[in-house]
Amino acid sequence: MRVSYFARALDAMPAGRGSARVKVRSKATLRPVHRHLGSRVRATFRGRVLGRFRPAGIRVELQGRRRRSYVTLATAATKPDGSYRVTYRFTHRARGRYVFRLRVRHYPRFPYFLGYSRATSVFVR
Repeated sequence: MRVSYFARALDAMPAGRGSARVKVRSKATLRPVHRHLGSRVRATFRGRVLGRFRPAGIRVELQGRRRRSYVTLATAATKPDGSYRVTYRFTHRARGRYVFRLRVRHYPRFPYFLGYSRATSVFVR
């Protein structure tokens, strides 16, 4: 984005100029189909990549929290309407609360930059 300021209406040269680059983060929703699961069960997550321009095939990554960071567990591609479905299978030893989020990467044909969904929890019995 470029901005030029003219001090008077008939000035030939601008009194000041400035430019800025605007980066818009991508946004997405993430919600589990079932919040309470048994062990050895697949957790299914659904959601949508938000924004006006959403080409089909945007790669989204399901991430699980491990201590203080996140680890990518599964990937999926969006449909033409921006929706997606991604699954993760728990092991037989899984118990407790697990926190997940979705990461949407930047691609050349996708005009938004790296973004994340809000974190959501799933409970395994």
